[in-house]
Amino acid sequence: MSQLPTPVEVVRGPKGPGFFRRFIEAIPTAVATSILTAFLLGLFAPSIARYVALFRPTCAEPRGLTEVPPSQIEPTADVHEESDPPSVLVDGRVGNIWVPPMLNPDQRPEGVSERREFAVVDPDASRVELKLASRQDVELVCVVNGLANGYQNYVNWGRVRTVRAWTDDDHSARLSVLKSHDQGSFQTFQDVSVPRGETGQITLEIGDLYEGQQTTSVDPDVCQTRDKVGEGMRNDPIGCNLNATPKAGLAEIKVYRLKEARWKALLPWA
Repeated sequence: MSQLPTPVEVVRGPKGPGFFRRFIEAIPTAVATSILTAFLLGLFAPSIARYVALFRPTCAEPRGLTEVPPSQIEPTADVHEESDPPSVLVDGRVGNIWVPPMLNPDQRPEGVSERREFAVVDPDASRVELKLASRQDVELVCVVNGLANGYQNYVNWGRVRTVRAWTDDDHSARLSVLKSHDQGSFQTFQDVSVPRGETGQITLEIGDLYEGQQTTSVDPDVCQTRDKVGEGMRNDPIGCNLNATPKAGLAEIKVYRLKEARWKALLPWA
């Protein structure tokens, strides 16, 4: 004869706190967590913003970078017969210009304009090498494009359109397209992308050019009318037209290196 199973007695523990009580007890923890989070965000948010910004420095805002002193940069390059020496690229003035050799109309490749006022750079002599006095953690190169001692000359001369840049430690050339600026910004430094990292030499190679434009002048010396307007007269009332100058180059170069390790920007007191 089978026996019935023995009933199992369920022992219940003490009744836990209700939902409302648990909610009330959790409030101090939630408040403390919120306060701590807000404090940490306020403390580290500027540091995080600085850290992110270090990866996108520009000539206008070279965050986290410091300029390599011009005295520690030695430019060498071939020059056009009417060019200033390459040393003017680091003299701190935009009134001079380095111009690489240009091709005469009869030297240009087939299909390239043979107009004399059209500037065409010699591809075999269009490089400027920037030798640094010591190895630097280079992050950015900035240039002033064209003859920038006055807007009339800036427009009359050609300007550089493309630049390829590489270093002795990284030969993967980076291509940059420069702008032809207006009258309010023609002396502005423009970014040239270079492989980042330690190096002792940077090479810039000029490529395409913007064509110069015909301009006008009332300067008697420029118009060669000094004897016609009288000694001491500042302006020629008639003036003259100036044909485009078939030359182009760079007026100034700056090199920026990393100021300190990027991770230090995360420190709140940095």
